[in-house]
Amino acid sequence: MTSKENKIEPCIYLMSSKYYVYTKKQGKTLVSPGFDLLSDAREWLATHKGQRAQSVINKKASGALGYKCVNILVKSALRRVVCLAHEREHKRDVQIIDGKHIRAQKNARYHLDPLPTKLRAMVRKALTADGGRKCIKTEASLWCSIDGLRTHLANQNVNYADGNHDIDHIFPIDVYVERGDKQNANHYSNLQPLTAFENGSKKDKLPTKAMAAKVDPAFWPNGITMDMLTDIYPGWRTPLRM
Repeated sequence: MTSKENKIEPCIYLMSSKYYVYTKKQGKTLVSPGFDLLSDAREWLATHKGQRAQSVINKKASGALGYKCVNILVKSALRRVVCLAHEREHKRDVQIIDGKHIRAQKNARYHLDPLPTKLRAMVRKALTADGGRKCIKTEASLWCSIDGLRTHLANQNVNYADGNHDIDHIFPIDVYVERGDKQNANHYSNLQPLTAFENGSKKDKLPTKAMAAKVDPAFWPNGITMDMLTDIYPGWRTPLRM
């Protein structure tokens, strides 16, 4: 054990004619070997104190460097977040502008010729009536081209081109869905032009015999026969018109 009586200098003690150095490093007490000369003990102390001081300096430098790296990473992440926010905002602005432009184009095309838009909506409604999805092109479902259907409809009503008519399924879509042959519902011969009032009044009624005669028999709903149809509905002017 060391004591004040044999203490020569700070951390250096004389015991049994030997100089010993007592110091602490990282919380542990270090004891030097015995030295015959005081100068050797001082050198040993200076060496170990220098190592400790250097380790402290390295530790502080490492901490400062680590803090600097974290600071750089945080700033980089913040810049990235800001850039992404600006990018999303720009995309939204572009989408809004493009969306308005696309809607304007569609509206212009619709006013010039509403038939293609009406046909796509009509075909989609028929093919998705029982929860299915539209997986074929409109013309394939019509069994003819759009120009061919336009001619077919115009031959039934010379005023069809005025754009004030709806496209009606002569045999309703629900009848085809119930009988499991909805793929035939959009056959062009099953389509006719009606005014909005007439189409709303007809709704899901089966056609009259005169209407049904316009449909290709191969594309009638399964199980429907002419005997099941009426000649005219009450309030209709003719078997074809209301």
